[in-house]
Amino acid sequence: MNSSKPDENFETCLIYLQHVNGIVMFAFNGFVITLILRDDDARNRHYRKYLCCLQICSLALDSLSNSYAPIVQFHKGIFYSDSFLSHLISIGSFLVIELGLFAEVFLVYYMCVYYRRSIVLPPERRFNFFGWRKQAFFLFLQFYATVTVGVMAYFMHKSVEEAE
Repeated sequence: MNSSKPDENFETCLIYLQHVNGIVMFAFNGFVITLILRDDDARNRHYRKYLCCLQICSLALDSLSNSYAPIVQFHKGIFYSDSFLSHLISIGSFLVIELGLFAEVFLVYYMCVYYRRSIVLPPERRFNFFGWRKQAFFLFLQFYATVTVGVMAYFMHKSVEEAE
C-alpha cells in the first residue's frame, strides 16, 4: 500500500474521535467557566473577567478545531479534512481563523498574566500601567496581533496560490 491517504475506516474513526473529544472539551470548558463565575470571593472579581474571557476564547478555538477535524500526515506533508464544516470553509480560511483565534487566546492569556503582575508589583515599576495607559497598551497589543495575523494570512495565501 503506497497511498498517502489512510484507510477509510481509520479516517472515519479519527474524525469521530476528534468530534467526541470536542464535545468532552466543550463540556469541560463550560464547567470551568461555571466555576469561575460561581466563585464568590469579591477580591478576585476583576481577575475573573480575564479568566472567563480566556476560557471563552479557548472554547472557541477548541470547538472550531474539533468540528473541522483536520487530519495531518506529517510524513507526506498533507493537511486535509473531510468533515461537514470543511465543505463550507476552505482549508486556507480555516487556518487563518485558527491563527487569529490562537493569537487571541495568547493575548488574553498575556492580559491575565499582566493583570496579576500589576497587582503583585509596586505601581512605580516599569511597564506597570494603570487606567487609560493600560487600556491603550492592550489596544496596541490587539492591533499588533491583528496586523501580524493579517500579514501571515496574506503570505500564506500567496504561498498557496504559487503551489497550485
